[in-house]
Amino acid sequence: MDREKLRIAILAPISWRCPPRAYGPWELVASNLAEGLVEQGMEVALFASGDSLTRARLISVVPKPLNEWEGEPPNIRLKEEEHIKECIKRARAGEFDLLHNHLHCHALSYVDDLKIPVVSTLHGSAWVPAQREFLLKMREYPYISLSDAERTLCPELNWVRTIYNGIRLEDFPFYGGPREDYLLFAGRIAPEKGAREAVELARRAGMKLLFAGMIEDKYRDYYQKYVEPYLGEQIQYLGMLTPRQLVPYYQKAKAVLFLINWCEPFGLVAAEALACGTPLIAFKQGAMVEIIESGRNGFLCDDLDQAVEAVKRLDEIDPRECRKVVEEKFSQKVMVERHLELYYDLVYARVPHPASELQRITPWGRWLVLEDKPNWKVKRIQLKPGHRLSYQKHFKRREHWMIVQGTALVILDGKEIRLKAGESIDIPQGSAHRIGNPGTGLLTFIEIQQGEYFGEDDIIRLEDDYGRA
Repeated sequence: MDREKLRIAILAPISWRCPPRAYGPWELVASNLAEGLVEQGMEVALFASGDSLTRARLISVVPKPLNEWEGEPPNIRLKEEEHIKECIKRARAGEFDLLHNHLHCHALSYVDDLKIPVVSTLHGSAWVPAQREFLLKMREYPYISLSDAERTLCPELNWVRTIYNGIRLEDFPFYGGPREDYLLFAGRIAPEKGAREAVELARRAGMKLLFAGMIEDKYRDYYQKYVEPYLGEQIQYLGMLTPRQLVPYYQKAKAVLFLINWCEPFGLVAAEALACGTPLIAFKQGAMVEIIESGRNGFLCDDLDQAVEAVKRLDEIDPRECRKVVEEKFSQKVMVERHLELYYDLVYARVPHPASELQRITPWGRWLVLEDKPNWKVKRIQLKPGHRLSYQKHFKRREHWMIVQGTALVILDGKEIRLKAGESIDIPQGSAHRIGNPGTGLLTFIEIQQGEYFGEDDIIRLEDDYGRA
C-alpha cells in the first residue's frame, strides 16, 4: 500500500556510534529504526555521531562518539546540548513532519515552541529518580514505552504506545543444532543485571558460565567481589563483545540468563539470543514477563531455586519456537511498522500531542481548544470517571458549560448542582466553581469563556486533587 512520505528526524544519543561497534543499546535501536524507515520510503534525518553508518541523511555536530574521543575529552553535556539545538533549529525551519527523541529527557527542554509532534522513547531512563521531577513537568508530551513494564517506572506520563525494540533478524542467524554445556550472561556486569546471581546459579547447577559485557567503573568493586574471585575453568569472562561476536556464543549456549533485580524496560540481548534459537532463564521482573512465555522460549522464575530447576528442563524448549517469538514480536520490521502507525497518528492528530490544535492530556482527562479569539475562547473538556477539576475562581472571565456526554456534578459557590447531557450552567466572574465526573463513563462538556483575559495565571485554585492549589 502506498503511503505518504513522512519527513522524520531521529535524535539519537552521541555516546556511541550508530550502529554501535560494541555497547550502545540506545544507539542500536535508533539506528535500526532509521534504517527500517528508509526502507519503507520515508525521508529520514539521523542526528548522530559523524562516523555513523546510515542510509538516512546524517546530521552531526561531533565527528566521533563522545565515549571514543581521543585526547582531552569534550564536555559531554555541552556537546549534547549543541547536538540537540542543531536538531531543534532544523525542526523550527520546517524540515521535518515529526521528531522522535531518543536522547534523554532533557531534549524536551527545547521543544515547547515546535509546531510538529515530538515523541520520546526514554529507554528506561524514567527509572532514574533524579529525572522524575523533570519528566512530570513534561508529562503531557507523548512517550513510547518499550514494554508495558516500563510504564510502571513513571505511570503519570502520557504513554501513547508500547513498541518493543526490534532487531535485524539477518544479524542473528537461527541455529537448531546441538548445544554446549554452558550458560551465558551478556550485558553490563552490574547489580541490577544479576551478575552475582548468575555466578551462584552456575555453581549450584554445576554448569559452565560465560560472561560477556561491560564492567562500568562504578561497578568495578561489585565485579571484583562477586565475579572475579570465581573466574577459572567453570566461570570465564570473555570481555565486551560486539553483537556479531556474541552470535556464536548465543547459538551454542544452553540458555542466556536474565536474573535481573530491577524493572528492566526491555533487553535487546533477550531478543538476540531468542533469534538464534536460545532459550532464556529469567526472574519475573520488568519486560521479561512480556518477552518470555514459560515453557515455549524459556522459563520465568521466582528465585534461584526455581532457576536451578529450569536449567534441568532446557531440553524441553524447541529452538524454532524461540526464533518464532522474535519474528512475531521483536523484529526490526515489526518495530518499524508499529512506529509508522504511531507517526501517522501523531502527524494527523489522531493521537493528541501538544502541537495538535492546542490539545492537552492530563491525569484527569484532556482538553482541546476549538476556538481562541481576543474576547472569547471555546474548549472541549473530557473528564475521566471519578475525577474532578480544581475548586477555583477567575477574575477576568466568565464561563458557560454545556454538558454533551455523561453526568456532571457542579459545585458553584458551595452549592451542588447535577447536570446531564443537554443541560448547561453559567459560571459568573469571581464565583468559586468546580466540575466533577461522578459517573462510570466519560464526561464531555463544552466550555465557553468570555472576558478580557484567558491565561492560566487567572486561575485561583482553592482546592485541587493534583497538588496545584
